[in-house]
Amino acid sequence: MSRLEIIHLRTAGRSFDFLARQIREAIGSEDDTSGEVTVYRRSELDTDVAVHISRHERAGTAGPCALGLHLESALSAYGLVEHTLWEELP
Repeated sequence: MSRLEIIHLRTAGRSFDFLARQIREAIGSEDDTSGEVTVYRRSELDTDVAVHISRHERAGTAGPCALGLHLESALSAYGLVEHTLWEELP
């Protein structure tokens, strides 16, 4: 089963370059490499950032991964964070 975790950060006053560095540092400090991480910014708006963690797991595995929880915690210092978990439809 494919799962997608989305960590969406909405901040005021921080540039994308600053946030990208913070995200890279947070990813680099976490040992959980169970998924593919992609970082997006909202078109024409530097203060909205979304981190997608894609991973494949067996059915029945519940909850976010350690990396997702780590990013949620690390980024909460910079603004409003929404952390959601999505499952691929069969």
